[in-house]
Amino acid sequence: MKYVEELLREFQEKTGSTLATQLLSNWSSYAAKFYKVFPYEYQRALKQMAEDAKKLESPVTVEPKAKEAKVADIEEAVPDKLRGFMKYSREQGLYRKPETRLQDWDEIFNWPQVRKGLKTQAARVHAQF
Repeated sequence: MKYVEELLREFQEKTGSTLATQLLSNWSSYAAKFYKVFPYEYQRALKQMAEDAKKLESPVTVEPKAKEAKVADIEEAVPDKLRGFMKYSREQGLYRKPETRLQDWDEIFNWPQVRKGLKTQAARVHAQF
């Protein structure tokens, strides 16, 4: 909380804010009302970085390669890769319903639905050579 108080003092000095002056006048009681916010995505990123660091620290062991599957992704099964946009239909249900979105501040995309069909939708890419 010392850091927040220092930021508030700096803000008050530079702007002359009356609200900052009021908060600083009785800082001990106001400081108890502050909450630390730690976004989920930031937490996830920190965990991922820690796991990556562990992987780099642990000794690397090389195991003999197992027999790989013939089909690596959905487009490997299609001989003509330029026709994926014709073979697979376009996903329509990517957005959450407006009635639901009005009740919260979450993303507009229906992420579970997007992730489920991601490979199929990626196979729809039409490339011209």
